[in-house]
Amino acid sequence: MKYLLLTLCTALLTAANTNAQEQKKIHFMMVSIHSGVAAYHPALIVTKEDGTQEITKVDKKSWLWTGVTFDGRSGKMEANEDSLFTTLKPYFEAGWQLASSTIIKNNASDDYIARYYFIKKDD
Repeated sequence: MKYLLLTLCTALLTAANTNAQEQKKIHFMMVSIHSGVAAYHPALIVTKEDGTQEITKVDKKSWLWTGVTFDGRSGKMEANEDSLFTTLKPYFEAGWQLASSTIIKNNASDDYIARYYFIKKDD
């Protein structure tokens, strides 16, 4: 009986250890785009899981500078879809997967914040 119990405990510990080794850590990152007429400093902000941020100010010639970037009323949102994809493409190519996205519009000042939440599992 002791041998059976010892064998069972060893098997359970081995299975638990194998399962723990198979689990992969999930990393996350948020990419925010601040844009619009009232966005005095439009930017692309990348927030990493450790809280550090990379802020890229947007040039006035960029597609992000205008208020029509995420404005569905203007009919110009579709024209910016290719630019948006080009902006996010490096994250997809680096193995990040889009988990969620949201767009917030401030009606009083006509600016937008689009947030894209990415995840990546360890290899």
